[in-house]
Amino acid sequence: MSNDAMTELKEIIREDIIDKVTRMMEQQETSFNLIDRNFQEQFSLTKKDMIVRILDGNPLRLLSQIVPYIKEKAYHEEVSLNIDSQDFREKFEFPFTECIQIEDFSAISKISSPEITVFHEEGIDVTHNLDIVIKIDRINYLSGEIYFKGKVSLTREVDDFILFDDFLDKFIEFTAYGLLKNENVPSWIEYLIEGCINVEYKNKKMALFNFFAAFDNFIELLNKTVFDYYVENYSYNIDLFKNSILEDMDGDVSEAEGYLKDKIKLFGRDTRKIIDEKLRDALKEMGIKGNNPKFEKMFTFISKIKDIEKIRNTIGHGSKVEIDIDIGNCLYYILTVIFSILFYEDIEANEWSNIIN
Repeated sequence: MSNDAMTELKEIIREDIIDKVTRMMEQQETSFNLIDRNFQEQFSLTKKDMIVRILDGNPLRLLSQIVPYIKEKAYHEEVSLNIDSQDFREKFEFPFTECIQIEDFSAISKISSPEITVFHEEGIDVTHNLDIVIKIDRINYLSGEIYFKGKVSLTREVDDFILFDDFLDKFIEFTAYGLLKNENVPSWIEYLIEGCINVEYKNKKMALFNFFAAFDNFIELLNKTVFDYYVENYSYNIDLFKNSILEDMDGDVSEAEGYLKDKIKLFGRDTRKIIDEKLRDALKEMGIKGNNPKFEKMFTFISKIKDIEKIRNTIGHGSKVEIDIDIGNCLYYILTVIFSILFYEDIEANEWSNIIN
């Protein structure tokens, strides 16, 4: 009787842990215009090829839409516009620059196309009298500095002096996307976004460290989730076991107690290796093992990640070696493993259909 009860208890625990893990990240449906179909057909690229291409060159474009912790905030900032007024009487076009620093985000992932509005005294909108072109020059994704540049062209209906009128109020409007400082964002997401930013900055080595820090941190959170489950539900699971053997008057709960205590001891031990032990142990709790055909591709990617980890360690130890880092594939492997765990489905097998419609 107790053997049947233990089997039943283990299955209940497995389902509970799967439920907890799949709630670790808020999941959302994403409609993402991944590819230019003509470009794809011209070069005969698969969906995976296109995802890797984006992750290799502009990962923020993709991560901004598939990570639920990315939030948006609209800005309406008054500016002076640093207009080049030299020889203004002889000119009809005036270049300008502007810098705005926003402090609400710990990391910016995207800035929408900006617009300028100009108001004269008493709130009269005179924007239509000016032909204004503005674009983003560069972004400091971590400090929040956004640099704009553009030009103002005068129309025949407006006096040249309007540009330099002290009564003019000029505003730049845009929407920023990123990780808000006051949001409770998991550390692995922060490392992930910082890695994407370093790809934008062409710093592949730093991006590689960021992506592995994200993966390691995700595994640590996965283990903590399992550990917390066993601690918080210890008494509850003992009661479940007792109810299962109620008919057996000589029923002994020591087997269940020993099993649960061993799990708490295992997942409370911090000296285990990250991938070889912590990831392996957590996956076993979910019924994900190397012989599980449902996750065959995911385990292939775990092996690839371990190979890339050797490169990371070589760089980390200060060895002077020239290594061509394939950031696109590295990030693809890491994201595929993470999302396969969170969705409890091998997302490589269905070409990321859970992530990208």
